[in-house]
Amino acid sequence: MMKKAKLLLILLLAAFTVIGCTSGSEQVEPEDQASFRWEALNKDDLSKGVLTSLKFQIGAKFDDIIDAWGIPKDEDYMRGGKYYHYEFEDYHMFFFDPEVSSTVKHIQLNPKINISLNDIRELLGTPNFDEHDELSGNWVIGYNFDHYTLFVSSNANDPNSDVMYFFLKSEN
Repeated sequence: MMKKAKLLLILLLAAFTVIGCTSGSEQVEPEDQASFRWEALNKDDLSKGVLTSLKFQIGAKFDDIIDAWGIPKDEDYMRGGKYYHYEFEDYHMFFFDPEVSSTVKHIQLNPKINISLNDIRELLGTPNFDEHDELSGNWVIGYNFDHYTLFVSSNANDPNSDVMYFFLKSEN
């Protein structure tokens, strides 16, 4: 009987070692997030509130994001609302606004790779607005869709500077 108990204990310890275990309060490495493929952006998806190739979109439940990706890197306030921030190899992701709704209302994506505003113009066509933003000092282009607006802000006051962020806003 003692041998069986020892064997069972050894098997359980081996299983925990192989499988691993985490507590609910630990940060979990995000799973299944697609690398942001800016070249896959298209008007059809954007008109549905979708930043092509991302796992979670406008309308996703915050609980589902946390279940899949763990606790956000940080939470804070920006653009008049609270956000959850996750960081990946090639982009930062911000989901808005968990205090107002149980689902994502707006998404901001900050790429870590160089993408120019001209790259976006070539991909999506002529923007609805293409101008210097006097408040930020940066160049901004925007595309209006039925229920969504995509803002693409640059990192300088130059019509072809690099993209600083994409902000997809639900107008509902």
